[in-house]
Amino acid sequence: MRQGEWIYLTVENKTNHPTFVHVHGLPKPNSQNGAPAIEPATPRINPGESYTYKILCWKTGTFFYHSPEAFKMPQGLIGAFIVLPNNEETIPHHDYVLLVQQWEILSRYITSIL
Repeated sequence: MRQGEWIYLTVENKTNHPTFVHVHGLPKPNSQNGAPAIEPATPRINPGESYTYKILCWKTGTFFYHSPEAFKMPQGLIGAFIVLPNNEETIPHHDYVLLVQQWEILSRYITSIL
């Protein structure tokens, strides 16, 4: 995507619990923050529902999103995106994103998250 464009990040909740998504690095309205502990107006995405976050890419760079909930991020609710400048002369020839994480599900916790 390019600087000045809008991101439409649609999250479809296929779990049995409400979820949220938090985007790092781009200012957004509190209602789009995705961190209910910080902003109670954050929309909860209930099981079977979807929600579209609308965020303006006003600056360039590499950004990421994740669920602030402890069990959802390690299980895959995380991603990254790159916002390129409008100026064709400053576009990098190569841009890579590497997300590295370690996780495990301990049997004593399985019943509390299912």
